[in-house]
Amino acid sequence: MSQCANAIKYAICYSDFDIKGNYNYESTDKLIDITQNYWRAKVESYIEQDNKMNRNSSNNVTIDDYDYFKEIFKNQRCHIFDARFTWKNRPTLDRIDNSKGHSKDNVLPCCLYCNVCKAIRDENQMKQMQAKDAKNEGLRQFCKLILNSAFGGDALNSEKYSNTRLLSANKTFIQHMLGGFIHSTELNEDLYAVQVDRKNCRCNTCLQVAYFVLDSAKFCYVNFIYNFMYKAYDMSRMHFVQYNTDSLTCAISGNQNRGPDQLFEEVIKDQGFFDTYKDCVYTDNGQKQILNIGIEKYGLNYIALSPKNYIINNEIVLKGIILNQNPQINEQKFVDCINNGTVTTAVNTTLAQRNGIMSRLQMSRNAITGSMTKMIVLHKQSCLPFIYGIKADRFFIK
Repeated sequence: MSQCANAIKYAICYSDFDIKGNYNYESTDKLIDITQNYWRAKVESYIEQDNKMNRNSSNNVTIDDYDYFKEIFKNQRCHIFDARFTWKNRPTLDRIDNSKGHSKDNVLPCCLYCNVCKAIRDENQMKQMQAKDAKNEGLRQFCKLILNSAFGGDALNSEKYSNTRLLSANKTFIQHMLGGFIHSTELNEDLYAVQVDRKNCRCNTCLQVAYFVLDSAKFCYVNFIYNFMYKAYDMSRMHFVQYNTDSLTCAISGNQNRGPDQLFEEVIKDQGFFDTYKDCVYTDNGQKQILNIGIEKYGLNYIALSPKNYIINNEIVLKGIILNQNPQINEQKFVDCINNGTVTTAVNTTLAQRNGIMSRLQMSRNAITGSMTKMIVLHKQSCLPFIYGIKADRFFIK
């Protein structure tokens, strides 16, 4: 989702780009004329930064250098972006040698934005190249993840345990009869993408461990809750039933004389704030839009055990369960699980082909269970999953 969002974002940015055009932009904003209070705040900030990073700050710039740097910021430009310093594009000092402090001979004028944003990505890119030269696959893969996360991409496992081939219809038919066939997808009249098992897998490539990054989709989801809902709605009349990675379900105490189609209208506490930012948050007429919030379902009754395991308006949603094959699953099973902890099992039946033999597979699994929400908290505030019969004193930290 994040990669699609970024692809659309960059496509919109470059939709009217003219490769032969002149895009040199010279700001018409008023040049900055820093005050002594502004310079004093910058000096104190530089000292605090250097002390925090254990750099020598004894030779740092001081308040007495005010006139010197005032002329520099007024007459010189950013050494990275070559932009003038204005009140909208404020200046700062960029260190030449990052191991030293903000001394007068170790700084260059720089835009505040360039100083904050440019360095981290460049350093990780250089580390990736150095690790590649040193054949350090672990460090190279880590730097690759960091670089990808800067553009909204999640970690993906690059090690392939299957092989996809593009085959004609006749060769695809033959591949069905051979061992290792997994799946085939028709691309056009005489071209198929055939997925087969690999007999051998390389073990010299480090497996990437997928972890969450602050991509566009998750950021907008969290931003919607804390910067919009808590400011626009009366949260004392709302209750979050369940959260998921990019969705949530909430119960609303609205107007009893209206139906569920009232949505959030009766719990708005700041109408001005809501009217100002609603178009930036919600989609138009329920249509799905990238990085916008849409209302998927609403009703008068809702039972939830966990995300993707719930009942709303008598519609059952169970992830991984084929409901048509398991008629025993109904609303009463949800109620029994909540009240008595009753576990309901389900059987999924599928057809699979392996080595030219079609087989009928039945898989039994737990369909309705309780959700474990307990954690064991150790004396150093680290948490572990809850296990029956094992208490916190049974664990020790090395």
